Amino acid sequence: MPRGNFHTDEKTKDFKGIMIRLFKSLETWRYLLIVAIILALFAAALSTIAPNKLADVTDVISDGIKPNTKNLELVTKEIMKNQPPRDITVKGVTISVQDQAEFMNIIKDMEKAKEDEALQKLDELPNSIKKLVEPKINTKELEKRSLILAIIYLLNSIFAYAQGIMMAYVANGYSKRLRKDISSKINKLPLRYFDTHETGDVLSRVTNDVDTIGINLSDNITALVGNITLFLGSVIMMFVTNWMMALTAILASIIGFIFSFFLLKKSQKYFVKRQKTLGEINGHIEEIYSGHNVVKTYNGEAEALKEFDKINDKLYDCNRKSQFLSGIMQPIMI
Repeated sequence: MPRGNFHTDEKTKDFKGIMIRLFKSLETWRYLLIVAIILALFAAALSTIAPNKLADVTDVISDGIKPNTKNLELVTKEIMKNQPPRDITVKGVTISVQDQAEFMNIIKDMEKAKEDEALQKLDELPNSIKKLVEPKINTKELEKRSLILAIIYLLNSIFAYAQGIMMAYVANGYSKRLRKDISSKINKLPLRYFDTHETGDVLSRVTNDVDTIGINLSDNITALVGNITLFLGSVIMMFVTNWMMALTAILASIIGFIFSFFLLKKSQKYFVKRQKTLGEINGHIEEIYSGHNVVKTYNGEAEALKEFDKINDKLYDCNRKSQFLSGIMQPIMI
């Protein structure tokens, strides 16, 4: 069988049509695919909501470990307008005239003291006022918000786990059927096809190409849908939190996308060459191995080894460049 390359570097001309054809060929698996995509959407949406709910839990805890400045201001205001001095009631707590005078003296000392010393002065407040201003965590509110956060994370894990199982079932089942169809097709091909194509190249299509389709089905489709949803949700939450920081982050991301697009354009041709060279080296190995006696009889080991080194160096170069260019995209985006 002659060595050489018989298929050219082709670029997809009808990506939409190919995706529709792939979706139709899934048959019974397409419903699982749709459900998995929906679960991925829900999981991404919950991942967007979770940080906001976590911030609510943190706010309750942080408010509970700080003095109640609102009550402190309210007590100060009520005492200042209490003329002539008499007992007053603030939020159901009765404050005597003596406690009021002691409170005002401590407040004057707090104004002159440093921040750490001022916080220590709060411990010297009268018990009636101390009840109003001392740190206190709202346990009921904390339990409520923690329960909501736990439910969100639990549902997110369930949805992500379920869609992962579904996509694994779809990818493996579809790959198995593809291999059966390819095997049936190969059995119907004329001998002329095998005379013009290396066996290793044909095997590469059955193994590597089908594996690539399976991996893309199990990982990339739902990841793409989930990431798009997560991206849109994150942008909305960013604008809700702080629009100026959101614009800064979006501008930085756009610059990163420009560089990524440039790198993708450069790395694509190396990925194509890598797959083509992988088919060549598989074909060469299979040809030399199956015809080992003939090669040895005619003293062709040196030439075969030389040809292998040549193809292997080309594969190494394509793989190194493609992996390098694709690997630096993530640091650029960060």
